[in-house]
Amino acid sequence: MLSQVLLIAAVLVVSTNAQTEGGKHVCSYLASYQQSVTRTTSVSYRTCTRSWLNRTCTTRYRTGYYTAYETRYRRALRCCSGYTEVANECIKRCLRPCVRGWCNHDTGVCQCPSGWTGSTCRSEINKCLDDNGGCQYTCINTRGSYHCSCPFGYQLDSDGKNCSGRLRLTS
Repeated sequence: MLSQVLLIAAVLVVSTNAQTEGGKHVCSYLASYQQSVTRTTSVSYRTCTRSWLNRTCTTRYRTGYYTAYETRYRRALRCCSGYTEVANECIKRCLRPCVRGWCNHDTGVCQCPSGWTGSTCRSEINKCLDDNGGCQYTCINTRGSYHCSCPFGYQLDSDGKNCSGRLRLTS
């Protein structure tokens, strides 16, 4: 009986109702909690007395006390599914965390910085694939960026894309 009363404490979502209590995208649910309760029980015991000829026994009762734990439920609020709490507001959560960039909480989509793409901004954009990055000769892709280089004997102009001059080798 006591094992039936002792229950493990856990937050159980019993029902969820989308409501706008305290702000947009706030849902209510029933959360469980443990409440200790003092219970009484009747404990019997026998006392016997013996005399010359007979034995007399009486049954007596005394009250015993024990603590039991009951699972109870109360209404609580939290952000609805797909939303997260930031500064006491429920804002749209990106489906997956952004590796680079930031989450646009209006759309729930990662916003990638220049040079990165993909749903989590994990993939690098190879700028050299698009018109050789604008480089006159060699485009070198780097992590999140790129730069141009020139063949031996030429030097990179101030625009960072074109090469000029041919060094003359003297003997």
